Amino acid sequence: MIIAITSFKTKPGQRSEFVELAQDCIKGTHAEKGNVMYEALLAPEDENTVFYIEQWENLETAVAHLQAPHYLAFSQKSVELRVGEPKVELFNAEKLTPEDFRKIFDNIPKTK
Repeated sequence: MIIAITSFKTKPGQRSEFVELAQDCIKGTHAEKGNVMYEALLAPEDENTVFYIEQWENLETAVAHLQAPHYLAFSQKSVELRVGEPKVELFNAEKLTPEDFRKIFDNIPKTK
């Protein structure tokens, strides 16, 4: 499973327009093969930052997303609303079962 966290810095006062522009990309991405989650989040401490949290079944579907027409359109149009390039962090993860989670959680030192 691939997790991507992308942060965009928008030009001052452009965050709402940026998020509105992203709506078609978000809807299109939800319909893509291999997409598990794709959501926009607003940074409360910075009115010019938008985060995207993505979850993909595998690397192939995550890479294919970068060629999707809705992604390409958003990427091209958003240049006017943002500052610089987005920062992207990728993680290769395995989904934990409830039992796996309990094993990890049970090994966390207890505080008094």
